[in-house]
Amino acid sequence: MFLEGARIHHICRAVGVGVALVVASALSAPQAAPASQASPRPQTTPSSDDPIGALLAQQALLGARSANPVVIGLKLSETEARTRFAVELSDPVDVRVYTLTNPNRVVIDMPEVLWRAADEARPSGRRAVQSYRYGLFRKGNFRFIIDLKSPVKVETPQIVPPDGVSSFQLLVDLTPTTAADFLAHSGWPQDAKPSSTALALLPQAAPRASQSEAKRLIVVDPGHGGIDPGTHGQSGLQEKSLVLAVA
Repeated sequence: MFLEGARIHHICRAVGVGVALVVASALSAPQAAPASQASPRPQTTPSSDDPIGALLAQQALLGARSANPVVIGLKLSETEARTRFAVELSDPVDVRVYTLTNPNRVVIDMPEVLWRAADEARPSGRRAVQSYRYGLFRKGNFRFIIDLKSPVKVETPQIVPPDGVSSFQLLVDLTPTTAADFLAHSGWPQDAKPSSTALALLPQAAPRASQSEAKRLIVVDPGHGGIDPGTHGQSGLQEKSLVLAVA
């Protein structure tokens, strides 16, 4: 009883008498029954004619259980000698950076992340970067693409551990180079190219039906998808998933 009284007195001083009374009531109450004996709480399940509600509920549940790294912020600094993208992350990630032509661009592949950075780091348009875009390319693969105004050389990416801040930083530096050098070092990574076996397995075009046998085809295009998932909700729901469910 002395220990219980001391605890109540400490809580009174810290947060007020109201909370202390709640604690005192809890200490004198009988022990709670095991969770297995508790009555289940009623849950509202979206009906079968509400696919959007079901999708939102599913995405909210998946978002709550997600253990993906979170992109906290994005900073862009531009000088004549260097352009730097600094991506703030909750956890370190493995990245792969390469360049492609037609149009010239830098591609940064990383594991699936939750993008929570504000769109504030916009390029000036007076240096090497024209624009950038990002999104979930495929499950487990998040892609960040930098569209270029002039050829660049990509320096080795760096992951900087927290130093007085609560986040890791992925640093990607771009330095000016010649068009010939950019072309010589650009191209898809070997493991990203479609193999000849995969190409052979692609479905062949079916023979076209005659005009009398042809059926009318209605195509619904919900918009967004692939590397452009649209915007993101607070629960992690992507716009492409929502518009697909609507379609």
